[in-house]
Amino acid sequence: ARVGDTLYKRQSTIEPLPGFKPVKHMVYSGLYPADGTNMSELEHGIEKLTCNDSSVSVEIESSAALGRGFRCGFLGLLHMDVFHQRLAQEYGVNVHNTMPTVPYIFEFHDGSKVEMHMCTERYKDKKLKAIWEPMVIAKIILPSEYVGPVITLCAEREGEQLQFSFITSKKALLRYRLPLRQIVVDFNDILKSVTSGYAIFIYEEAEHQLSGLIKLDAILNNQKIDVMATIIHKSREESVGGSMMDMLKKFIN
Repeated sequence: ARVGDTLYKRQSTIEPLPGFKPVKHMVYSGLYPADGTNMSELEHGIEKLTCNDSSVSVEIESSAALGRGFRCGFLGLLHMDVFHQRLAQEYGVNVHNTMPTVPYIFEFHDGSKVEMHMCTERYKDKKLKAIWEPMVIAKIILPSEYVGPVITLCAEREGEQLQFSFITSKKALLRYRLPLRQIVVDFNDILKSVTSGYAIFIYEEAEHQLSGLIKLDAILNNQKIDVMATIIHKSREESVGGSMMDMLKKFIN
């Protein structure tokens, strides 16, 4: 039973407990066995952990580069990190995990919309019209002397300032609308760094927003490397693509 499920006697009529909603996954990541022969151990470890944590979603996926693995959905980055650590510590399973992604809404020219973390081969025959991305409303409470660097950080992460006020003479409040994809990897770490650890960062979900996003594929020997595909803003196409190719070149050499 999940949290919020109501158990009752057969043939009786009751009202379900109000206020409970299905779990919404905020971050997705692919898990592949570091040694391709350990697929059964990885499957066993994931099965055992999800018995105690039903908030993790699991589906089998296949990668041309990494072989068979699992695509897992988590409530956030901390949830994902703890899950990875438990796999290693409790079941001795070492994994390769892909970069975390967020759930986008892909809109096609035939009018259909599908929510998924990446436009997969299943939809390769459909012409993509637009990508809607999840947004968050972020609240940052920080000492006033760090306001400048934090505003710069939020601007670099495509943030839209909604509020800037002083709580006291030494403490400020910032509210921003930010793309979820811009905060799931390292935003909190950088925020703590530029504020010497004093900033408090809280965010809540907002509606999806139509943005100038594109899917960036990495192609090697005329073949797409599926695990390196990513969703980025079109203004960063050259810089991200160049960095990706530099990294791939170093790995090959």
